[in-house]
Amino acid sequence: MKPSEPVTENTLSEDSSEPEDDALRQLCHEISGPLTSILVHCDLQLESDCTPATRARIEAILSEALRIHQRLRNSQRG
Repeated sequence: MKPSEPVTENTLSEDSSEPEDDALRQLCHEISGPLTSILVHCDLQLESDCTPATRARIEAILSEALRIHQRLRNSQRG
């Protein structure tokens, strides 16, 4: 390739992934706020007196919320 020729192949492939990356980052950001609220409220609820059945349900919610949180963090890394 001559220096005067435009580089279109690499530029197009790089540009095509950027909107997807931006969309993924935006989605992760939008999910992160409510998810943090769920995590905090679960922690607070577990500090209070509750029945064993209620505690088990809250722990299940907390476990799933932490799993989602970890998946979001992993998706942002790579």
